[in-house]
Amino acid sequence: MCKRCGETIKQETQKKEHTPGDWEIQKDYTISSDGYVTPGVKVQKCKVCGQVLNQQEYTVELTVSQSNALARAASYLDYTSFSYKSLIDQLEFEGFSSEDATFAADHCGADWMVQAEKKARQYMDYSSFSRASLIGQLEFEGFTAEQAAHGADSVGL
Repeated sequence: MCKRCGETIKQETQKKEHTPGDWEIQKDYTISSDGYVTPGVKVQKCKVCGQVLNQQEYTVELTVSQSNALARAASYLDYTSFSYKSLIDQLEFEGFSSEDATFAADHCGADWMVQAEKKARQYMDYSSFSRASLIGQLEFEGFTAEQAAHGADSVGL
């Protein structure tokens, strides 16, 4: 409609072509604690209308060292509890590179809050603690302040 005279104007417009945007991750790949990689999915959408133009799976290949670090991390977590930091430190002590140790801690599937609960129970089975001293000990072990407080909560402190 013309803003000046109010007349309705009928005019055909040409349909625009799709304009491909950047690739974006729709679903990230996952790595199980035994080293199995489930592929992720990435998509390319039209910048104009948002329609998915292309879709493909993507994945990563683990190095032997990453796979070994991941297996060792799972073995340690089966045996006892660790904080994220202390697991990395232990793997580095075992001779894994910092990169492989961090990769293993990132992909081992550990719930660090649950690890804090387990470590808090281990400490309480061993000795008596005040809330503050247990939180301090858990933080010394490498747990975050939030994880340490959660661990203390889980044992009733």
